[in-house]
Amino acid sequence: MEYHGHVGFSVIMPVSKQHLKYVDEAVSSVFNQIYPYWCLWIMDDTGCDAGIRLQYYQLHEEYNVIASNDYLRGKTPKVLGQSKRRNQAIEQINYSFITFLDADDIYMPDRLELAYNQIKLLPEEKKGKVFLYGDCVYFDHEKEWYWTPQTNIKRDDLLKSDCGIPIGSVTVSTELMKKYRFNEKLKIGEDWELYWRLMGEVEPVYIPQAHYLKRVGSTTCRKFPMSLRRWWVRHHLRKLAEKERYEASA
Repeated sequence: MEYHGHVGFSVIMPVSKQHLKYVDEAVSSVFNQIYPYWCLWIMDDTGCDAGIRLQYYQLHEEYNVIASNDYLRGKTPKVLGQSKRRNQAIEQINYSFITFLDADDIYMPDRLELAYNQIKLLPEEKKGKVFLYGDCVYFDHEKEWYWTPQTNIKRDDLLKSDCGIPIGSVTVSTELMKKYRFNEKLKIGEDWELYWRLMGEVEPVYIPQAHYLKRVGSTTCRKFPMSLRRWWVRHHLRKLAEKERYEASA
């Protein structure tokens, strides 16, 4: 579905309790996008009444914001996990393309415009199977540094220690996301596991420019050392690869 005749993007942003102090900055970065045809899905996963303030973003009449909040819907607030919250949004989305933003990160103003410019170059028959990714800039209070992932990532590259795709740079056609969705059983590495399944059907396209700012010391990184996270994710992906090879040979 298009947004008033234009290509529409749905930005999914799950918010945990730890993200509440950063969420204003994250939301503002979506409001400040150069490309105007988007809808922001704020998915409350705070598990507490504090998430009620997320609803106030819908009062910005000039913007298209949907805030999902258990408390305001008469339900007991629960922490279901980012994968579950993202999937809840995916079930309802009608716009043509989906992007993701963690609530402690920041979109650069041309984030959606870069994706749109790349999509315009694709033949019409390929726009239902789009998987784009790009660069990001890591930052903390003292410094920032640029991260450029591999420019021509293949599926098996996800098993290598030096390979990664930043979730905030990813744009996927809604048709594909409704088919694959996030694995709700995973608490870490759910993004890489999703990439693995997506790349079984479509090759990702690299956009050579930074898409967004990723905050150092994010919630996941604090809970799990990066080396352990990478080992666990790749162990899981190798199990998936072995299962696929077994099923193909059966």
